[in-house]
Amino acid sequence: MISFLRAGDATARRPRGAGVSLVRPRLSMLLLWFLLLNTIGVGVLSWYAITGQLAQLEVRHQALARHQLSDLVAESETALLAAMAAPLRTAPAASDSADLASVLQQHDYLSRMLVFSGDSAPPRSWPPGDAEEDGLLLAEAREQLGLPVSQNIPAYANLRTFVARSNGQLTLFATEDSVTAGTDGARLLLAGASIARLTRDILHPLYQGFDTAQDMTVALQPPDAETDPTTLRAPFSRVLAGWRLEAVVPPQHDRSLFKHLHWASIAASVGLLATMLLIGFAIHWELRREHEDVELRNRFVANVSHELKTPLSLINMYAETLYLKRLPDVDRQHEYHRVILSEAQRLSRMIENVLDFSRLRDGARVYHLDATDLRSTLNNILATYSSEWLNRNATVSATLPDDIAPVAHDPHGITQIVLNLVDNAIKYGGESGRIDIRLSSEPDRTELDVIDYGTGISQRQCQELWRAIQVDTMVDNARGSGLGLVLVNRICEAHNAHLVLSPSTDSGGLRVSIYFPNYGSKT
Repeated sequence: MISFLRAGDATARRPRGAGVSLVRPRLSMLLLWFLLLNTIGVGVLSWYAITGQLAQLEVRHQALARHQLSDLVAESETALLAAMAAPLRTAPAASDSADLASVLQQHDYLSRMLVFSGDSAPPRSWPPGDAEEDGLLLAEAREQLGLPVSQNIPAYANLRTFVARSNGQLTLFATEDSVTAGTDGARLLLAGASIARLTRDILHPLYQGFDTAQDMTVALQPPDAETDPTTLRAPFSRVLAGWRLEAVVPPQHDRSLFKHLHWASIAASVGLLATMLLIGFAIHWELRREHEDVELRNRFVANVSHELKTPLSLINMYAETLYLKRLPDVDRQHEYHRVILSEAQRLSRMIENVLDFSRLRDGARVYHLDATDLRSTLNNILATYSSEWLNRNATVSATLPDDIAPVAHDPHGITQIVLNLVDNAIKYGGESGRIDIRLSSEPDRTELDVIDYGTGISQRQCQELWRAIQVDTMVDNARGSGLGLVLVNRICEAHNAHLVLSPSTDSGGLRVSIYFPNYGSKT
């Protein structure tokens, strides 16, 4: 609502108010942009923070998976060494094919057993193999078994292993120092097991349990297998040198939580941004309303100043003329007195309008509804002001039937209503100056109409009439304080009445209808 300035300091405060109306929006918009940028910054930083947490989590997860895979390699080597040492320790004195076949039957994962007795003696083996292939196997055994022994697994420190092809299959061969000698005539006992069978019978159950427990897919890969850069790798060191375990590690379960947090952060940032936009819109709306209020206040001060200046100038000029006795004509002196009285009354009504509007806006009780004869009140108003309206070239006709129902009202408030409506009709009613005041009753309400027959106004202008300080926009040279119909509407509300605007005729004009509840009826 408009906060009216006191007349004494209205002119002095206008430049200051105009400056504030320009400075406040700028500062508020700068603050709003700062808050918006701050919100966006918080959202971006949150996104980067969660992304960094995801990256760190992934690094830790990969490190843990790599450590678990290395432990699995150690378990695999232990299982392979135990499997290969068992036949060597149970049959160190095997001397013929029957003994070798017996050892193979006891350990079904074995594929061959060989005994080399000397450099020139043919090997004894089961199942029998190609002599040339066995010779190559012996040469490779001498070369491989010359490597230093790893102390990673003390329980099998004397066990030597190497991989060679036998009978068309990659085979893991093993021997032990207790059954191996390097001099001529010494025996070399080799136990061979197909790597495919070892994987199926020994390693696969181990990996299957690991897959279930650690949620990783593990596979044994030979040295010449292609390497997938996305997989984790852990090499064998004691057994199957050059071979490696590869594991496909799925995304960590907790990562989904961080993804939810990630999207939750984005959603929170978007929600915060939307909230800031709504707050910004509200601030902008309030600033716009405040700016409009300042504009209206300044316009109101200008209108009131103009309205005060004109009658005061006339009063001052006529009073000075009469005081200096420059006008000997008695009739003209009487006319000057009438003008002074009329202008003083107009000033008084304008001040009363402003004071009543201010009190009604603040919710004060201004009117006391202690009169009920609305027809009598209107007759008094017409008798008092008809001559003034006639001097303003307005022909006011009234239709006031005798059978008007009693209406609770305040005579002063009804006077304010009629004077304001007639004044608007005179200003906006055109050159004809015709104004009708009609009163009629229905069972539950009484209708008061003030009708002019001017050019009329558009629907948009009709809506603008409800705004205070709306003058000089529809009719040239219109005068007034700018309160429009707002004061009339407030007085009607104080009387529990309803105000309606409508065209008076098809060709134009304005009909202002006020519906009062009859005395004793439900409002």
